[in-house]
Amino acid sequence: MWGENENIFYESVMNRVMGVCYDLRHALMGDRDIEFVDNGMDYDKMKWFLKYVPIKTCITG
Repeated sequence: MWGENENIFYESVMNRVMGVCYDLRHALMGDRDIEFVDNGMDYDKMKWFLKYVPIKTCITG
């Protein structure tokens, strides 16, 4: 995708994004399931930790 020694710092990020796209593609085709699981975070905990995070986690399998 990139030339040799170009953007070497982004290689691991690129691989992760491509992996997510691959899993989502296969899930949409019906080969894999997508499941949303509660991760135990609620609005009170977000306020306590001063973080805004998703309430559910997407799991592909």
